[in-house]
Amino acid sequence: TRYAVALKRMLGIKVVITIRGGEFHHWSAERPVRRQYVRRMLESADAVTALSQSQLDDARRLTSSLPAETLVIPNPADPDAIGRRAARGSPLTDAPSGYILFAGRLEAEKHVELLIAAYHGLVAEYPAYPFDLIIIGSGSRTAMLQAVALSGSGAARIRFLGVRPHEDSLALIRDAAILVLPSGAGEGCPNVVLEAMALGTPVILSDDGPLAELVTQEVNGELFASGDAAALQARLRALAADPRARGRYAAAGREYLERRHRMDG
Repeated sequence: TRYAVALKRMLGIKVVITIRGGEFHHWSAERPVRRQYVRRMLESADAVTALSQSQLDDARRLTSSLPAETLVIPNPADPDAIGRRAARGSPLTDAPSGYILFAGRLEAEKHVELLIAAYHGLVAEYPAYPFDLIIIGSGSRTAMLQAVALSGSGAARIRFLGVRPHEDSLALIRDAAILVLPSGAGEGCPNVVLEAMALGTPVILSDDGPLAELVTQEVNGELFASGDAAALQARLRALAADPRARGRYAAAGREYLERRHRMDG
């Protein structure tokens, strides 16, 4: 971006800055030098785009001189292409009859330990809870999360599958009863949620800014208060007992993708 700003001064070209990754806030939080750098870049731009309105709001909090032209451009999704890729994937050969799925990086901002705590609570309360918990991904918190998984009532029903090829991950998403993304920060417009909607898998998301833009409560999925394991546990308990709601969310998720995330939109 420094070079783009220099070219703007020299040649009079226009500069569009795009806030794409969910790491925007995390990268600059509590880092004055980085925040100053990002502020200067935003103020030098002729236009700013972002994956979510929440990211634009973060930018506005950083500077009062954001350019007048701003636009949210969410990640695109092609449900048919996602379905074809999932069909080429390898599902679990020993898959349980139903499972809750997390797929993503095992890092602090994803709050996977909160999902595990909610699951332990479910199994303690309802030993016959119908769904296992499967976790796909890797990261710096893998060992810690595995220890947390072993320390509660659901220990025997939690599995870590590590990193899987994308097509296999899509097959796992397709076959899941519910996809959960409990992130507390670090999201922009996560593809895993769009993939779940494309594949007919209902979603439960935290209400952290960008995630809350993807779901209308009890229309195309469910939200829970970020950081609240008890609230997530209640959502998982209720949705497991309501297959009609899961079916409604699956249909509404596909419609939402067609309306909001079309490849040519």
